[in-house]
Order: sequence, then structure tokens, then C-alpha cells
Amino acid sequence: MTKTLINLTLAIVKEEAELLAEYCPNPIYQDVLGNPATKQELMTYVLSRVPNTYVLTAEPTPLSARGQTTAYRLHIETLLKQGMDVLGGHRPMTALRETQTVG
Repeated sequence: MTKTLINLTLAIVKEEAELLAEYCPNPIYQDVLGNPATKQELMTYVLSRVPNTYVLTAEPTPLSARGQTTAYRLHIETLLKQGMDVLGGHRPMTALRETQTVG
């Protein structure tokens, strides 16, 4: 039986990004999230700043990312907004390297 490694944190980041795209009318956010290449950069920006959680599963269906604390989700939302500001041109690119990880 083949097992698959799944990054649960990526699922949360994608979910929070979709919520921001849906409920945040900021045109910079819409531009960043509407461009697949820039959206990928945003996912990388966030994932490099939070501890990631992985599971190894034989299940054919994706596991839910539910169950993470509100504080963790808010931290991811904050990083998404910071990343969108950087990628959208509101902050210098050096901010990508200077932003510290909150553990």
C-alpha cells in the first residue's frame, strides 16, 4: 500500500488565502492571489515562516486541516497579509528576509 506525505500547514495557508481573496477587497491582495506565480511565492513566503505539520497517510482523500488553534490561523493570516504587501510592492523585498518567524 502506497503512503503519501501531506503538509497540513499548506492546506491551512491555502484555506486562509482563499478566505482573504473572498472577503478582502484590497486590490493588491486580489492581484497577488489572482496570479498563479505570485500566489506560489506567497505560499513559500508563509510556509518558510511557520512550523509545518506533516502526516503520512494511506487515505485516498486529503486530510482536513481543521483543528488548528485560532492563534495559529491568525498568525498565518498575518503572514499572508505581510507577504501580499511585500509581493504587491508596498514594502521593499528586503522585508522578505527581515521578517522573523514566530514560533
